[in-house]
Order: sequence, then C-alpha cells, then structure tokens
Amino acid sequence: STISSAFLQALPEDIRQEVLNQERQIQESQRAREAAASAAAPGPQGPSEMDPATFLATLPPDLRQEILMTTDESVLQTLPLEVAAEAYAMRERERERAMRHLR
Repeated sequence: STISSAFLQALPEDIRQEVLNQERQIQESQRAREAAASAAAPGPQGPSEMDPATFLATLPPDLRQEILMTTDESVLQTLPLEVAAEAYAMRERERERAMRHLR
C-alpha cells in the first residue's frame, strides 16, 4: 500500500477496507494508464508514492468526510495544515449539531 500504515491503522475497519479498495482501484487505473503510456514510449517506470493528503483528495466526498471525521488525532497532525483544518472544522460542526439535538 502507498498509504501510511499508521494512517490506515487509525481508521475503523470498515473505512480501512473501503480506503484500501479505493486505493486498489486507483492503482489499477494508474497501471492501465502507465501500460498505455509505456506502449507508446517504452522506458522504466516504478510505482508512484501517494501521500495521505493526495490520496484523500482522490476520494469521493462522502468517504473523504468519513475518514476525516474518524481519523486519529495523531494522524491528523501529519497532514497538511489545510487538510487538518478541514477535519477539525467538520468535527466542530458535528459536535455543534449533536449539542443542538441534545437540547
């Protein structure tokens, strides 16, 4: 996997599986594009590394939101500031919504 193992381990099991499936689809698509490109211009190509922030950007919005809402704090701290801020803002909105329902 090109996704940080710490990032994956911080996710709930069902989300982790969804993320791994999404990554697998992305990699298969990327391999197909690379195969087509190497057929046109052969040359050595290795697998590309994908950092967590880039991977998150490739996800459908609902899965991205679920991951940002459930990811461990220690993992959020490793993400770029704008991604972590997005996660914190989502969590704050959810806390506020939950508090309104308690009243």
